[in-house]
Amino acid sequence: MPILSRPVAFAATVACALFVSACGPHTAAPTADSRLRELYTHEWQWRQAQFAESADERHSIVDHLPNVDAAAQQIRLHYWQDVLATLQSIPRPELSPAEQRKRRDALTPLRQLRQHKELRPSV
Repeated sequence: MPILSRPVAFAATVACALFVSACGPHTAAPTADSRLRELYTHEWQWRQAQFAESADERHSIVDHLPNVDAAAQQIRLHYWQDVLATLQSIPRPELSPAEQRKRRDALTPLRQLRQHKELRPSV
């Protein structure tokens, strides 16, 4: 699958899910906890698909290296900027204590990933 289609596919999936859930007859608004869980789950799955660096009991080692050209780096930068913006839009006081800790723990590595791409966009 080309590198450009993964973020587009992710965005389309999220948009469709939001549209379908909004069309439901008695759909309750997602809680801050559920929004955060969905965000970090999708981000982690996306990151694993992008880099696929290690094998575990669920995944085997892929037979190729990640794409590291300038276009791929730009896509990653924009993706992490969007993830951080979404993460910061989730009101921290509405999160449970456990999810507040996960939010805090997610912020630092996401900021570092974004900063790395901002400072070294072609590496």
